[in-house]
Amino acid sequence: MNEVSPHSLHGLELGLAELDPADRAKISVFPGPAGAASPAASEAQVVIADPPRKGLDPELIEHLSQHPPERFVYVSCGLDSLLNDTARLTSGGKLRLAALTAFNLLPFTEHVETVARFERA
Repeated sequence: MNEVSPHSLHGLELGLAELDPADRAKISVFPGPAGAASPAASEAQVVIADPPRKGLDPELIEHLSQHPPERFVYVSCGLDSLLNDTARLTSGGKLRLAALTAFNLLPFTEHVETVARFERA
């Protein structure tokens, strides 16, 4: 898991403390920018990212493009950044966009969450 916000890291710590020791031992937390934590994705079969509106850190895009997991799930609240990141993730031919689903989690607003599923090509 990766998080940059001190408050979110504290909440994550509280939540992890509630897990039984066997489940807690399966989880690693990498605080700081996602780009700095990208090597943690190297051995993963599935990587899930929910970046801020600006999109993925360039270092993470580069890492995922060169060392793609079997599946990469991208949760986006910013369509422009999702489109830009998708172009960069798929440009090397190692990842392909396999599915795209939009969710209206805040009815009667313009806010839409989009979940993109990428698979190793």
